[in-house]
Amino acid sequence: ESSGNREKILQWFRTLIIRSEERFPLDYVDSQNKIPLQAGNHFVHSALAFMMYGVLAEDHLFFRRGIDQFFLTLSTARKDGSLPLSTRRGNSAISYISHNLNSLMTIAEVAQYQGYDLYSMDTNGKTIHDVVGYLLSAYENIDEITPYAKEDHAPEQAGKWMEQDLRFDPRDAFGWVDIYVNRFPNHPNTKKLMNLVIDDRI
Repeated sequence: ESSGNREKILQWFRTLIIRSEERFPLDYVDSQNKIPLQAGNHFVHSALAFMMYGVLAEDHLFFRRGIDQFFLTLSTARKDGSLPLSTRRGNSAISYISHNLNSLMTIAEVAQYQGYDLYSMDTNGKTIHDVVGYLLSAYENIDEITPYAKEDHAPEQAGKWMEQDLRFDPRDAFGWVDIYVNRFPNHPNTKKLMNLVIDDRI
């Protein structure tokens, strides 16, 4: 009976997750940056839900969605580690990078506990550490992000791209920090984090 209830609950979860799925064909691209729209934050959050269900239900196909999304989003990172679909968001750009990093880091953690080390793997020469490094640089100096933010796509406040606003709760924006610091206590990014002085224009 307990096993039967578990299967009913899993089926219910599965139905909810599929109904809330965020997915575009990979040929749907952002016209300016020429990268798949599926690399954006909504799709990362959706893939994380699929992945966590995959662990719970021991469903490899669902689990794999998180892995695939991690590499898809990371593959869009520029040479400086910035994520184009986040940095284009005007005065919300820095918030979107932080918010996206929360989910990417959670995907990496879920994978780690299943025996997959995403932290050490790169796509187009970029790892999650490059994204973290860029975000910290942008927090220190928003001039690192304004050349991208001036695209001003769906910002919190139009025309304010010279500023940066923590659109989300700051505690949420830094949700990835505990994971990162505990996982990489000796990484240069962690040392930078420990002495981070946030640009007062944020």
